Amino acid sequence: MVNDGQLPRLRVGGSTYRSGMVEGAILGEQTGIAEDPAASDVRIWRVRKDWVTADLLQDAAEFFNLDASSVSDAQIAEVRAQYGTDWDEWPAAKGAPFYDNNNDGLYDPSIDRPGLAAADQVIWFVTNDLDTSIVRGFVGSPPIGLENQVTIWAYDRDGTLGDIIFRRNRLIYKGNELTPENATIDSMFISQWCDVELGDSGDDWAGYDSLTNTAYFYNNSDIDNKFIEFGLAPPSVGYTLVQGPIVPSLGEEAIKGFSVRSNFKNLHLSSFVVKMIGTSISDPSAFGNYSATLQFYDWMQGLRPDTGGDYLNPLTNQPTLFHLTGDPITGTGWIGGQPYSNSVTRMIMSTGPFSMAIGDTQEVIIALVGGIGGGRFESIVEMKKAARLAISLGQNMFSEIPEANLNINHPSDSEAMLKLTVDAHGTATEVIVEIYNYDNVLQETLTLLDDGNSGEGVANDSIWGVEWLTDQRVFGMYANALIVSGTDTTRWEHILDNITTLGPVEWDELIIVSDNINEDGIINSGEKVVFNPSINNGSFLSILGDVTIGTFLFDEYVIAQNAPQKTEVESIQSGITQLGDTFSRYFVLADDTPDGHLLKLRFSIVDKNHNVWVSELEVRVSEISFSTEIRSAEHAVGTATGTNRLSDSGSFRANKRNLRSDI
Repeated sequence: MVNDGQLPRLRVGGSTYRSGMVEGAILGEQTGIAEDPAASDVRIWRVRKDWVTADLLQDAAEFFNLDASSVSDAQIAEVRAQYGTDWDEWPAAKGAPFYDNNNDGLYDPSIDRPGLAAADQVIWFVTNDLDTSIVRGFVGSPPIGLENQVTIWAYDRDGTLGDIIFRRNRLIYKGNELTPENATIDSMFISQWCDVELGDSGDDWAGYDSLTNTAYFYNNSDIDNKFIEFGLAPPSVGYTLVQGPIVPSLGEEAIKGFSVRSNFKNLHLSSFVVKMIGTSISDPSAFGNYSATLQFYDWMQGLRPDTGGDYLNPLTNQPTLFHLTGDPITGTGWIGGQPYSNSVTRMIMSTGPFSMAIGDTQEVIIALVGGIGGGRFESIVEMKKAARLAISLGQNMFSEIPEANLNINHPSDSEAMLKLTVDAHGTATEVIVEIYNYDNVLQETLTLLDDGNSGEGVANDSIWGVEWLTDQRVFGMYANALIVSGTDTTRWEHILDNITTLGPVEWDELIIVSDNINEDGIINSGEKVVFNPSINNGSFLSILGDVTIGTFLFDEYVIAQNAPQKTEVESIQSGITQLGDTFSRYFVLADDTPDGHLLKLRFSIVDKNHNVWVSELEVRVSEISFSTEIRSAEHAVGTATGTNRLSDSGSFRANKRNLRSDI
């Protein structure tokens, strides 16, 4: 509600299919004057640290919307020149972030550097809602007088960090020429809206993870028609609330502007709701009409936009502000497909309520997180790792991330040897790692050493290590790291996830159920091959409860495949387990698959106890071998001329054959 003496008090702004914002900053408080959107210094600014020497081919291809093979040298030069211009003209005076290397508060491109949080690439722009016609054209509301400074940043890194894009929205309440000095906004919410299209647009389901404040999306089938073109399993993506707006809270601490604020707290998500195909509950419509304002405000509060009433959990029939809070990996709780089997089309996640006075600033940081594995459920696991890392970065105000690596061996069927290293980047005087199960019960506290004798490399190289021999466990674990530097200690949550000691668990054999051309139990070019995996569990422990097994092929000669992930497997016992015959698990090879070509098959196993196992198997493709006899055909009746010959391919046999990797 906007308390500025103007009506209506309830106002909504932003952008979905339409935009209610205009380029440019607001020039001063209570002026009602904004920058000219056509001015040369009102634009999207983009910098990267290595712009002078970097290979900008892909940058140019994306900028000009071209295939990389069609990009010219002149277009690459144009992109490089724009990077240089944005670097030199970086709008720090407007609020764009920079490293103030000489601490004078002014941006000098010869001394200072654009950017923040050690990011490899940074984008910045600013918008406002002062244009009445544009704002009303969105959802019918008049302007509020908000300036929105947007910073987007990411890291050119391998691993999980490279799967995260951060965005900070800095909202400043500046008002307009009619706004009084005592103006306030109360009961305010800020939302992330999305029209979901994860590859193929018709097979997307959603979920909500309360532990990471993450709304996420995944495929509702084992193969996505878009990603399979690139030989990829369906990924999972999500939006994670890294830092919410702050509100007063005595005795607590909040983070804002990469600094700690005492007697405040950061808000978490207050709601997450979706629009599913097949439901009669609509999402907000009537763009340009004030009724859409009322609908959107209800939706931002987690209420039905059509009635303002509660959504009901279809399993409990109780009111809820959060949709799809179950676990799709174990199939428990409210998950995608309930009550409608169709895909999710749109979603909105919100945080609030909070208040602002004229001149106040609020910040919200949201991370777009992604993950891809050997199957859709393993992709969810990887996406949640990215969400946890994003939150840990936010909690540590984006200081440099310690890099953790883990290697696990199995000296026996009851033991696991964990070799753990942490690169503390030269700042640490002590490194401690705490191992927890996912019920947050401490399992072990490990003190790492940088002495050259702990599996970490040479002494005093800032890489700390430890070896831990422990009993195998049926449950997965995670690791937190405490980096001590003098009197300062930073805590990194979930620096490692899904630590799996039970094992080894490997793909033992590929069992051919059927191969359609000659049924010889051998994989031949052009064949449709129905197969089952055989799994070797080398632990004395069984893998228990709602085990999900996914198989996937990464190969250019595989022109079709269906390798369903099975959620109905109750357990995988110690020793060899062969999945039951099913004709729904198959792949089809192209006719021109070369003789001797190696197929790489990958399987992933995910259980409800936070364990993940991944294994690969390579099998060889053989040419089709026919036993051919040439003979003349006997003429039965009538008149014939010429010579007729028939090719007899001999007898066919159907069998099963076990294939092991010969690599």
